[in-house]
Amino acid sequence: MNKSIEFASLFSDYRNSLDTVLWAKRNKIVLYLDSMNCTSCAFNEIRKWNMYSKELERLKTDIVIICNYSDVKAVLDVKEAVHVGFPIFFDVDGRFKSTNHIPQDSMFHIFVVGFTNEVIWVGLPIYSNKSWKDFCSMIMLSNIE
Repeated sequence: MNKSIEFASLFSDYRNSLDTVLWAKRNKIVLYLDSMNCTSCAFNEIRKWNMYSKELERLKTDIVIICNYSDVKAVLDVKEAVHVGFPIFFDVDGRFKSTNHIPQDSMFHIFVVGFTNEVIWVGLPIYSNKSWKDFCSMIMLSNIE
């Protein structure tokens, strides 16, 4: 795919936080949410990833939520209410989306980046067994390289 995702310059305020998942040398599933999404609907969908957490840990893969909403408190309230524990980073000014040329089409708002932040998968792999198996195989291969 040959596309790298920029995190460092956009989220430098988080650099000293306890959560350094953006800088870990691990694969990251990026779930990008913008104000076009219903907040509670989006987090109810994200909650489905909880059942894959053990497998993702084995695959050395983290989940990161990048959220482009101006009402940070409302988003955090919904996140807590639906029991989503994945780290969330706010992109209130839209710099993540514009810098990384994230398309409007929400089909492209879920993607995986490898250890060096290159995009290695685009789309949602958890709605069919075949795509989940393909996804896991791809992650295992990226861990070898």
